[in-house]
Amino acid sequence: MTSNEAREFPPAFLRRCLRLRLEQPDNEDDFYRILGDFQRIKYPTKK
Repeated sequence: MTSNEAREFPPAFLRRCLRLRLEQPDNEDDFYRILGDFQRIKYPTKK
């Protein structure tokens, strides 16, 4: 679920969530560094 902070989620809902606040990179170098980090992640595959 996403929110642009126009409304608040109910407390009972928030207790069951992991809340992340993701900021955009400040510059192009940071963007490509982060992109490279994601490319190195090993995701599980279905068998």
